[in-house]
Amino acid sequence: MPKQPPKPNDSEPRRRARSKEAKALKRRSLLQAALDLFMAHGFQGTSIEMITDKAGESTGTFYLYFKNKVDIYRTLTTEGYDILNERLKESVSWPGMNTMAKISAAIQAYYRFYREYPGHYRIISILHINQPEFIEDRRQVERLNRLAAGLLKFFAEIIQEGIDNNELNPVDPWKTTNAIWAMLDGLFLLEIRNDMAIPGLPLDDLLKQGLDILLQGLVRES
Repeated sequence: MPKQPPKPNDSEPRRRARSKEAKALKRRSLLQAALDLFMAHGFQGTSIEMITDKAGESTGTFYLYFKNKVDIYRTLTTEGYDILNERLKESVSWPGMNTMAKISAAIQAYYRFYREYPGHYRIISILHINQPEFIEDRRQVERLNRLAAGLLKFFAEIIQEGIDNNELNPVDPWKTTNAIWAMLDGLFLLEIRNDMAIPGLPLDDLLKQGLDILLQGLVRES
């Protein structure tokens, strides 16, 4: 009687899938712990031991996924840029939007990113300032600078499109983009520093007033 071929063992792919999922969960747990701690204590005030303790993982597990504390911080930076980039692109994807609608939608998307991802916003914007460790790997610095410049370029292209369509005044798109972003970040930092009592107005009101004034200078008169 001929031998029957062995039945395929389908348990191995399932084990590999579970193993891959478990690794992803461990990595995510370390990233979330680091994000929470960086936001609470800053970069210098956070240690790898604090990250692993909060994540419930060993130090050895940390080094399976990240080279050092700078590496996990940079990973979170990239993650923040990716989230913001996706939000910006989605905000202007509706059909029939004119230039001012796209500008307003992109600004609102940035504001929502600040509100919904405060840890990522701070990592991108302020927590790395004056930290010498961040300039040691020039290739990493240049890569992240390209990501940041890409977001600004995306916004500048919207402004250029409006100029080409005679919807906006012939301004310098790059300078205008950076002026708008500087105003937004300035207002966000006022709130982060708990300085909103100085103007005595909520952030939403200041944001609306500032943008109304700034954007009025962009609109081309009929």
